[in-house]
Amino acid sequence: MPTIVHDGTVDSGKQNEGARRPFYAYHVPDGERQETQPESDLHKALKDYTAETADRQGFAVRVEDRARHGKRRTDVIITGAEGRELGYEIQLSAIAKGSVDKRARIALADGLTPL
Repeated sequence: MPTIVHDGTVDSGKQNEGARRPFYAYHVPDGERQETQPESDLHKALKDYTAETADRQGFAVRVEDRARHGKRRTDVIITGAEGRELGYEIQLSAIAKGSVDKRARIALADGLTPL
């Protein structure tokens, strides 16, 4: 299983992959790549790391939060100061900009600050 390192990189745990790699955003045009894939071990590790880190700092955390209307499933929601809710989406695979925009609009409509 991949290990999340505190300097913002990931150690995949695979000997042949070498050094840690940084995270970065990667958007593709609609239809260029398949967007829906099962969660990878790295995705699960990042989701757990995000939730555990926030919890250790005393924040309220919800994982895999599904909206009642069925249009949103947020990986991690962290409730911060004055009740502001931050919605974390761990996105490792290719995703079209339109999909990101749609997710953000739905999150905002639900009172979340999308990250």
